[in-house]
Amino acid sequence: MPVAIEVIENSPRKVSAPDLKELRQELQSTKKQSLVLMEQSRKSSEREKIALRQARDAIAEKETAVAEGAAALARENFMLQLLTDASLDMAGSFLDAAAEDERVEARSNALLRLAHDHGSNFWGTPERTRQIVRFQDRALQVRDYLDFCTRTLSLVYGTMFPRNKMPETLPALMDKFRDAPRIHGFVRAQLAAGARFAMIMIKICYPKLDVGQIVPKCLAKMAKRKKNFGKYDDIVTPVAEDMMDELLRMDAEFFVKGSYAEHSTRAINNERLTIDNILGNP
Repeated sequence: MPVAIEVIENSPRKVSAPDLKELRQELQSTKKQSLVLMEQSRKSSEREKIALRQARDAIAEKETAVAEGAAALARENFMLQLLTDASLDMAGSFLDAAAEDERVEARSNALLRLAHDHGSNFWGTPERTRQIVRFQDRALQVRDYLDFCTRTLSLVYGTMFPRNKMPETLPALMDKFRDAPRIHGFVRAQLAAGARFAMIMIKICYPKLDVGQIVPKCLAKMAKRKKNFGKYDDIVTPVAEDMMDELLRMDAEFFVKGSYAEHSTRAINNERLTIDNILGNP
């Protein structure tokens, strides 16, 4: 700046002090404006960099979202295929195909209509909706069928072994009927319980009787005599029924639960629990 002033001062035309002051002010103003423009340019460049970085981040997020969406769609299709396969696996003779189709169609249309009324495309396509609804419907049918099996096996088990504790679940019930030896063991236990009770009553009535000789003597007499012992059946049958009724009456568990009348050999309403009740037949 001093050089410029010196040149001006040495120029042929004399510059006055006010002009020199004004020139200095203009130069300072120009300098400030240049600095302001440089700062604005720097900030603008930073904003452009930030905007570019944000744009790149947005593109990356979009690509990530697209990839996640594709993965979610793949998982959804996989699960839908599992549901379809499970629906096929649950097919059986207990299914009513025509009634099932009617239920599936009605529920699918209702769900699609509900989604449409709320401006949603939650179910995707009608076909996907039907696949999901069919799985739900078959799962309910299978549950009802398993409940039917549980009630039926409970009836059979309770009828065959009325003094045994009833298993609480279907697998536990099925385990009881797993094989012939297991069923035979239960039957033998019931027969043994009845025989013990009969022997106790006989011993009470005839305390001096040697019950240990009953079976050997009976076998010996049956071997010697070639005659029909069926005539004793009519004699002992009423007594055996009285013994069983008394046995059930004395069973506190049956008496408290009100099951005594259902299992009594002479109960008038013994037919109250039948397979027809479970099947829903009149």
